[in-house]
Amino acid sequence: MLKKRVGLFLYYEWLSLAPSLVSAVRVLTEKGYAVDILQLRNETVETFKPESDAVTFVSIKLGKLNMLTLLNFFSASLWRSLFRRYEFFIGVDHEGIIAAGILGTIKRVPYVYYSLEILTKEDIACEKGIKKVFLTTRKLLENYFSKRADATVVQDKYRGEVLTQDNGIRKERMIFVPNSYYF
Repeated sequence: MLKKRVGLFLYYEWLSLAPSLVSAVRVLTEKGYAVDILQLRNETVETFKPESDAVTFVSIKLGKLNMLTLLNFFSASLWRSLFRRYEFFIGVDHEGIIAAGILGTIKRVPYVYYSLEILTKEDIACEKGIKKVFLTTRKLLENYFSKRADATVVQDKYRGEVLTQDNGIRKERMIFVPNSYYF
């Protein structure tokens, strides 16, 4: 029998340092899901060691966090997910929700926005030049896909308010999960 499968997209190398994500992977595998994690790789950060063989990794070598790394992340997400059947996708933060949203739309699979880091429009307004253009584009895509996500996981009500105002996410679609281990 095929396991139900979830794709988790994380544009960071620090999954092992995010207790709520570690707990989410643990809960998903305990509920019988296979979890495919696509993340950046950096040898200076301790690699997440799952407790289950139902977890598989696709790591993208970390370069400078720039447009090329971002394009590699999206193409690896697409390539990894294109020929597999998923129950749903989880997109962590800006790049993750964009990857989950694109793939969810292509494959007609529901997706969840898992927000740990928030970049507001006010933050972007302080930037200049190409960086501002890049961040503005990323924010527009984040807003587009986060509004269409089936749910948004956020750490607390304060961050939920920021996402409601900045991204237009409806409060009734938010699930509050503190960034701590589930026990």
